[in-house]
Amino acid sequence: MGEHQYTTIRIDGHACVIGKEEYNQKLSQQRSDAVKKVFTDGGLDPNRIIAIGRGEVNPTDDKSGADNIKYKDEKNNRENRRVDISFDSYGHDAQTIIYETIAPCHDIRWDDKNITIDVTEYQNKGCFRDKGVHNKNIRINSTEYKKPIDRVTDSLDFPIASNISQFNLYPLKYIWPKVFANEYAINVHSCRYFSNELNNTILIKVYPDIKWELALEFLVGLSNYRAVNMPKGNIYKAHQEKAREAGYKKWLMNKQGKVPIEVGVSLSAEWADGRHKRSYTQLFEKKIESIAKVIAKSTDLLQNAINFAQSAAKETSLPVAFDIRYPKLKVLGKWYLEKPENNNNIDIVGEVSLGFDPLIGAEVIIDIIGSAITAVAYGATANPAVAKMAENFRGKLEKLGGKLTFTATFYGELSVMIDALKISALNGTGEQGKVTIGGKMGITIAFVMKLEIGKTKNKDVVPIDINFKAEATAEGYFGGELTIDSDEKGWFMEPVLKFSGIMFTAQIEGEIGWWKSSFKIEERLIPDETKKLDKKYLN
Repeated sequence: MGEHQYTTIRIDGHACVIGKEEYNQKLSQQRSDAVKKVFTDGGLDPNRIIAIGRGEVNPTDDKSGADNIKYKDEKNNRENRRVDISFDSYGHDAQTIIYETIAPCHDIRWDDKNITIDVTEYQNKGCFRDKGVHNKNIRINSTEYKKPIDRVTDSLDFPIASNISQFNLYPLKYIWPKVFANEYAINVHSCRYFSNELNNTILIKVYPDIKWELALEFLVGLSNYRAVNMPKGNIYKAHQEKAREAGYKKWLMNKQGKVPIEVGVSLSAEWADGRHKRSYTQLFEKKIESIAKVIAKSTDLLQNAINFAQSAAKETSLPVAFDIRYPKLKVLGKWYLEKPENNNNIDIVGEVSLGFDPLIGAEVIIDIIGSAITAVAYGATANPAVAKMAENFRGKLEKLGGKLTFTATFYGELSVMIDALKISALNGTGEQGKVTIGGKMGITIAFVMKLEIGKTKNKDVVPIDINFKAEATAEGYFGGELTIDSDEKGWFMEPVLKFSGIMFTAQIEGEIGWWKSSFKIEERLIPDETKKLDKKYLN
């Protein structure tokens, strides 16, 4: 108590129930004052001492005989004739408080993240030292600062940043984000916290807000391409060659028992609130024999769909090419740092999801010019003049070294993703319980012409390039989420349906020599919509 000069000492005097209550109140105050005198005689400042008489511990002056003098030696009465002394004492060798947080990197294009330290409630009234008494200032030192921040204040707002920058060519060293930290050493110059000069009051560790994503895709490198009703000539040859290559790969698979597998690995990172990004991607093509039988079974299932589509297309007399895609397995992992509430430590969080994207996919291509030509040949409804002109136009273009295509591509696919696990270094592993079902469908119409004229053997003649390209797309996305959870009524499913609407876009570009022009339109044909359905209980 002599060392801690600015602490308050509290003295509470008590009395037992023997005797009158008014007398015992006075007696308890006398006991408290007597102890205070002992302290002041010993050199303590009387202004630091509060002496109070509390009277009887348990007043029972009810004439029942409990306050009779003959009971003075009972244990309760002996213990109640006492003085309680209490005071606050703060040690002066406190260990450094470690505080972890997350922040973007420093950049002149935006302000740094700020953090505030407030010691208003943690200051003592004065210093116990006779020498080396210091001001009540806050001092912050870091390699990020040209010189330390040092101010006499109870509250200070100061900037922090992580040590990964936009110019970092090797962010891979941050692949485990809780490794490299910027440190900010804070000394709070108060008697309570700054008595041991060897220990900083607080050490703030600032880690980068980098988020990593690792994607693994597993795809069968086969095509089920088919083309029917194509007109004779270059159109037929082009589609026939593509179908022949697809058929040859499948023949090799069945003969050798080896399935061409494409394994795609993508590692990407973003930091500084997503302003900076890096990506590392590698595609591995292998022939994996061990799973050939499993893949072969899935190809048999797809073959039924292909045969049906081919027979249906033949009956239309339209020149149609189509491809049904194999399912693509996708595994996605993410990991990043997260700052929990009411915790000085940051958390390492990981998310793992898996699914098929697409689970079902198909693409159908119609050669529009070829369709007009074929319609004439089959006697179908068409404009013969248009068909002959288109055929003649294409033929002349090809002789001149130009190309003309006019196709319509219809596409659609369905995907399923499962958010399987969420892993936390602080809280363990938990299930997300969400299944996301999505897909897209649409049509793309493309008209492309490329022609080079004016090329002769005479070097003085400058060739003129003529290019023309027109594209139109109508695209929509559908999807939804299926959340599985429980409440007081039991387990339930809660679906949410989503539709993006239909957006129509068209872009036309033309170029003749040095002159170039472009035109683009965008219009929403059908509005987007989100509908949340009622819970469906499973029990």
